[in-house]
Amino acid sequence: MDELLPQAGSFDLLVKAYPPRAGGGVGAYICALQPGEKALMKVKPAEFGYLAGAPLSPGRWKQIGLVACGTGLAPLYQVATQVLAWNSGTRISMVLACRTEEDILMREELDLMVRNPCFRLHTQLSMPTGGWPAKSSGRITSKTLGDCLPAPDASSMILVCGTDGFVDTVAGPIQRITLPNGQKRKCQGPLGGFLAELGYVPEQVHKF
Repeated sequence: MDELLPQAGSFDLLVKAYPPRAGGGVGAYICALQPGEKALMKVKPAEFGYLAGAPLSPGRWKQIGLVACGTGLAPLYQVATQVLAWNSGTRISMVLACRTEEDILMREELDLMVRNPCFRLHTQLSMPTGGWPAKSSGRITSKTLGDCLPAPDASSMILVCGTDGFVDTVAGPIQRITLPNGQKRKCQGPLGGFLAELGYVPEQVHKF
């Protein structure tokens, strides 16, 4: 798994150039930058390593389920890379939702990751073209997650990341609160959606 780890002194960005729109367009702006040009950015505090109130650590869970759509793959891929690098025996099951094959980000990296016997990937396309398996076509349902994710018990953890609508459907809405200093912050919000239907409890689900 060493080939999947970032090199010391460097970092990678995963950016998709969605067409500019009202309130958006950052991805298109970044992807349009030319070599030598600069962009001023603010880095958020590292949060993905803290799940259910404690840091991500080797062997904390026997099984981890990852549910992502689109660029929601980015933080979950980081989690998978770190967990597999520990070689702790933790098994990872990822469900990735995309519209078309062309929308599958980091496909080469995922193909490499699948070689690890502790990693399993199910890619679901809502708008597949000819040749894509029927069982992996259409929108994600509770049955999709029930078939692909680890069972809802204390040894499992499910991580969800994607658009607000996707996260809401899979695991219930993310809540946003305003702190006394005016800063806005995401909160987990109540567990709902497909994962609640399948019997998971809030302690077994983390929404990014």
